[in-house]
Amino acid sequence: MKIYLFLILFLFSALAGANAQQQDEAAYLKTLTDRSQKIVNTLDIKDSNVYQRVTDMLVNQYKSLGLIHDGLAADIKKTKDEAAISTLKLQADQKLYNLHCEFIGKLLSELSPEQVVQVKDGMTYGVVKVTYDSYCEMIPSLKPEEKRQMMAWLIEGREHAMDAPSSNKKHEWFGKYKGRFNNYLSQKGYDIQKERKAWEERLKTKTQNGGKTKADLDIEKKATEWLAALKLNDEAKESRLQAVIATHLKAVRDWHNEHPYTLIPEGLNPRTGDVLNKVDRQLILDSTLPGSVHEALMSGLRKDLNEEQVEAILDKYTIGKLDFTMKAYREIVSNLTKEEDAAILDNLKKARELSVDYKNMDEISAIFKIYKTKNELFLYQNGKNWKAIYKDYVDASKKK
Repeated sequence: MKIYLFLILFLFSALAGANAQQQDEAAYLKTLTDRSQKIVNTLDIKDSNVYQRVTDMLVNQYKSLGLIHDGLAADIKKTKDEAAISTLKLQADQKLYNLHCEFIGKLLSELSPEQVVQVKDGMTYGVVKVTYDSYCEMIPSLKPEEKRQMMAWLIEGREHAMDAPSSNKKHEWFGKYKGRFNNYLSQKGYDIQKERKAWEERLKTKTQNGGKTKADLDIEKKATEWLAALKLNDEAKESRLQAVIATHLKAVRDWHNEHPYTLIPEGLNPRTGDVLNKVDRQLILDSTLPGSVHEALMSGLRKDLNEEQVEAILDKYTIGKLDFTMKAYREIVSNLTKEEDAAILDNLKKARELSVDYKNMDEISAIFKIYKTKNELFLYQNGKNWKAIYKDYVDASKKK
């Protein structure tokens, strides 16, 4: 009787243990699936079959990584021989490397290179971008080549972190490469502690200003002052327009600051043969500002303003350069026809609207110069030699 009772208890215990194990495995699989789907959801995959295959790839990758790391930990517990432990770690590293390469290959069979990068970032909590942006904010004076070096090391760190067994271990990998970059910056003459302290002060000030930097507040103040000159007497409209203008000014500033002229190599202007100066090189980069930024400004202005008011705001951007230049043309070329006057004015309006997407007066003047050259060619084609007319005007002015 006792034997039967023992056997029954043993069977119940075994069944309970098996059931608990199944529940643990099911919970583990659900955790991996949820984690994987969270990453795949960022990829905007339209095909449900591709979505499922990529999800399965991630789940299997996480499971395989777990097996390698758990197996290594179990093997290390069995020995105290340092040489044997080193061998075990090398063997595990080789398995991780092979698994990593196979995983990337599988992803590329289903996803674009850009989507594969998104998967890598998802597996590493987006640390690459967060760290890169933090350094750029902490040290605004970083040179392009220094930023490239930082990004290269962060990307290398990400490849290792993808295969790490835990969040802490993933961050340890990034910590190694951040340490390497800090040493690199120190060798370049940067005082990291000083830069960090100054950054913390800026963040403190930003927090006190409702999350806005002084530069952002200055831009918002400028937008408010420009609108005040229109005397709209409509608080809701002014608020919308202030947001439109400030958003545009910030986008222009940020694009300019993130694309220093040094990204364009020194060389010759293919049209003129002159050496590209700093303004030329910066102009090339700033001209790549996404068109949507300009479109958002103009549509936002025209939604609440008439065309005369829109032009008044554009004049604020360009400090009245259109009126000044047009008056000069009319004074210097006293016999302009109505058609010539209208054509010159049209060119200057194009220059003014284009100029609002450039950060400073050097660049704005360079844009106006392009259209002034167009105007002078137009006058020449209409039988008016601009150079001769301008020389006569200067000579006459000297005699007065």
